[in-house]
Amino acid sequence: MLTLNDVKKRLLINLQDTPEIALRYQNGDPLAVGTLQAMAGMIADQSVDIDLANIEPFTKSNVRTILADATNKGILPLATPCRHNIDVQNKGTDSVSISAGRYIEDAQGRTWRLLQTANAAPGETAVVQVEQSEIRTIQYQAVFTEAFLQVELNIQEDMHLSGILVKDDLGNAYSYKPRWMNTAPGEYAYNLKTDSMRKMIAEFGDSERCGVTVQANTVISFELIETDGKIDTSKLREASLQEVSSARETKVQIKFTSGGLVRAGTDPLSIEQLRLLSSYPVHDESAVFLGEFDYNVRKVFMSRCNYLTVWNEATQDMYYTATLDDMNHLQAAFVAKDPSDTEQLKTDIVKYIGQIDSLYKDRVHIRQVSTRAFKLQVNASLASVHNDEMVKEQIYTLLLECYGKETLASSYFLADGFNVQKISDAFKENIIAFQDNISDFTLVTDDLSANRIKPHQWVYMTRESITINIKRTANVGANLWIS
Repeated sequence: MLTLNDVKKRLLINLQDTPEIALRYQNGDPLAVGTLQAMAGMIADQSVDIDLANIEPFTKSNVRTILADATNKGILPLATPCRHNIDVQNKGTDSVSISAGRYIEDAQGRTWRLLQTANAAPGETAVVQVEQSEIRTIQYQAVFTEAFLQVELNIQEDMHLSGILVKDDLGNAYSYKPRWMNTAPGEYAYNLKTDSMRKMIAEFGDSERCGVTVQANTVISFELIETDGKIDTSKLREASLQEVSSARETKVQIKFTSGGLVRAGTDPLSIEQLRLLSSYPVHDESAVFLGEFDYNVRKVFMSRCNYLTVWNEATQDMYYTATLDDMNHLQAAFVAKDPSDTEQLKTDIVKYIGQIDSLYKDRVHIRQVSTRAFKLQVNASLASVHNDEMVKEQIYTLLLECYGKETLASSYFLADGFNVQKISDAFKENIIAFQDNISDFTLVTDDLSANRIKPHQWVYMTRESITINIKRTANVGANLWIS
């Protein structure tokens, strides 16, 4: 790895070929010094990133490499807006109609958009669906005719992008084509990209290769759907119209329907979730080339699930009895974070798989998930300075926080159980008792040879499945003095 000092030394050597610039650099000319030192700093930082990438081929640990991997794989920072039913009660003497697209606000000041028109006669209550999102339109005018024009999309602070529509001033609607796959020259299309700062960038094409070259003075309109993402629906009570357009609407009372959650909202993937996705050795999101769909489905729905896995026909035959019903079908099993989101999540997963590969449209079997506690035995020998009960409690706490129910490590199919090497590393990093040169431990996991873990089994640790045996090290003996 090249340090900043190494780069500066090399810079001084190379400057000998240009004596005039070398003299200006040595005399502290701000124009020369500022430019060259900025480039030296960038080269040193890049050297660090390259070294990290070499030692992190699959499991990323550095935040920068995780974000870089997500950028390279085209994982966009998109959120899912929450959908909920509301009761629109008309307490007036005249009928009221509130059209779809109108905005309401909840008690926390969040904006919701009506997806259906609410028609309520006097004294009646209409139940309609709303989405926690708002639509905002921004425009961009191209200054030059440029192939693969890139336009940065400015998302509102503390909000996330959930949807986008693109069209130009001539009325041409642009379709979304990830990575320009199957895009013909002259087709009105765009691609969405992101960088390591998680900024959203819309990219347009080249008329000679794929897509359409944006001509100078073309005005492009971006209709952005933005949302707050994950919200606590248990606190939803009353709401009010953002704008009242008539006296009739002042007689309307709006409440969120009890138990009326349609779809849970989610934030963009966290760093820990991106770290998990970075461990998949894939370079392309095409499920056809992957031969299985777990990566694709997890990328979209893992924020809404405590457990999620998708397996193909070969895996089905390996773990279960082969049947005619499973031929040319995919299997999926999941546990929704919000139980009331289960049916909508099932519909969304089946629909999404059909979109990425039409062969499996309506050919997905959703399997019931069963839970399975993972057995782990910890045999530890401690030095005399450590308290047995305190260390034992630290072990329980660490294992349940990392591998317990509803943790990220237990959210996917574990054919071989939890990785013992990672558990061992976690002990060394987080439990002080195992950081000296005397204490030691061994781990014995569940024997899976006779009872394999199946894809539909949600595996996690419980306090009851963890056995901890602690003894003192051999150099701690009884008092040998004889009175």
